[in-house]
Amino acid sequence: TTLPSGESVFATKLNPQGSGLVYSTFLYSGGGVAVNIDAQGTAFVVGGGFLTRLSADGSSLIYSTSVPGPGSAGGSPLGLGVDSVGNATIAGLVSGAGLPVGVGAFQPVFGGGDDDAYVARFTPNGELFGSTYLGGSQGGGVVGMALGPNGSVVVAGDTTVTSIFPSLT
Repeated sequence: TTLPSGESVFATKLNPQGSGLVYSTFLYSGGGVAVNIDAQGTAFVVGGGFLTRLSADGSSLIYSTSVPGPGSAGGSPLGLGVDSVGNATIAGLVSGAGLPVGVGAFQPVFGGGDDDAYVARFTPNGELFGSTYLGGSQGGGVVGMALGPNGSVVVAGDTTVTSIFPSLT
């Protein structure tokens, strides 16, 4: 209920008619980037360095977890999608190695240059399920992301195409 700093992330939910407040709360200092609502009405907010999930009525924090952002591999999230069971997928930019990728990552290493795109998926409890880099040796970025009904992820962006960028030829 108290403004954490000069620029702060907040989440506000209005009733379906837009005439009343369901809840409003401050989350963190800094800037927010994207918000999404799942089938149960819980709100997901992603910003520089965090992913937060709030209960449908805003009375409780389901989780808040770190994501690549300022101070964390030098990145920032730019897109957010939520599937029907509450898995959150984010896409963004990262400016160096250090992204926690696991076995089976599409591109397990930082491509190079100034930035790479990244995609990361989190479980309904906020645990990292998996992540991957997307970028060439001269850098790359993401400008948009969407989830398909089958859970697939579509990312649009740019890169300097080199042998490290994963592509079908």
